[in-house]
Amino acid sequence: LSDLYKEADTLSRLHHPTVVTFYGVVTSGMGAHPGTVMEYMCTGSLKRNLPKLKELGDLQLLTSIALDTARGMEYLHGKNLIHCDLKADNLLCDLRDLTRPVVKVSDLDLAKLKANNTATNNQKSRRYVF
Repeated sequence: LSDLYKEADTLSRLHHPTVVTFYGVVTSGMGAHPGTVMEYMCTGSLKRNLPKLKELGDLQLLTSIALDTARGMEYLHGKNLIHCDLKADNLLCDLRDLTRPVVKVSDLDLAKLKANNTATNNQKSRRYVF
């Protein structure tokens, strides 16, 4: 449970259009397992949508997706966070309007804080910059 609260604390400090929005933590109720409540991205993961995107072959669309991903990562790095698990499964999409695709970085449970230009798990060397 402490890892969940640690992640929730980190997520609650992140506010950017290309990072999935965090809403809160559920610790009891309908399910037996606690979890985080995040923004819903209606089209799902980029991995799920890659076959459709490859079929379209729209370079401008693919460039927009890559730029949204880069902007999200730039924001996280500016907050001294390293994602550590960036992959198509962890990029969530809203591709209902392909002229304005939305892609957001998600799943930050493996993110680590940078200290002295290296990733660390050492509690003493953590420095939050939000």
